[in-house]
Amino acid sequence: MAPERQSKCDAFSATPSRTDVVRTILVVGPSECTCERLEAFPEEFPQTVVLHVPDIEAACKPFANPVGLILIDSALLPAAEAAAFVLRRMHPDAQIALTHPTVSGIGKLSRADGGPRVYRSLLPMDLAIHIWLAVVRLMLSGGEYFPLSPATLTTTRHRGVRGKQGFYSADDNPIKLTAREMEILEKAAQGMQNKLIAAEFNLSENTVKVHLHNIISKLGVHNRTEAAAKYHQLLSANQER
Repeated sequence: MAPERQSKCDAFSATPSRTDVVRTILVVGPSECTCERLEAFPEEFPQTVVLHVPDIEAACKPFANPVGLILIDSALLPAAEAAAFVLRRMHPDAQIALTHPTVSGIGKLSRADGGPRVYRSLLPMDLAIHIWLAVVRLMLSGGEYFPLSPATLTTTRHRGVRGKQGFYSADDNPIKLTAREMEILEKAAQGMQNKLIAAEFNLSENTVKVHLHNIISKLGVHNRTEAAAKYHQLLSANQER
């Protein structure tokens, strides 16, 4: 009898013979949701092994290599919350991210809406592949990624909390940032690196640096960190208007 044919997704669960594999990327949920994206992992992240498990219970077990990143299907969020302690104890060094089909559907999963602490990032599956892989690389390096929902932005602007060209200062004077500067400031405040911001908006890194220089000048701060802090301060203040 001929051996059963192994699917491409199942193949990612096989431990490779490479000796330089140091971390596991654990994918939790239906394999068909992430199979196409995972095909790029071996080339992009050669020092990792990708394993797929169907549910949270299977994720709460030890693996041959330390787990560096856990991608959990957002449909499994209730189970992930319930098992958060065990998941963290079993994989203490892992970044945990929720995967969701679309950016526009993030809704209550957004950190701004008081999202559960079991995850540190939210990974939409409809991002362009090069951006998607850049986000995964960011998370493997310890960074976080929380895209802003277009619906959230529309609602916020409609309320007059933040206009397309910026915030209002404490004395009700507008802080005039261009639409592009606002987009870049939002991403920088989320902790995104310049190269990731550049990829998302199809810009060069140098252009992003120029925008950040202008943003820092307009906000009256000294560096990127202060600009991010100012963003959150102004966002909070304007939401109370």
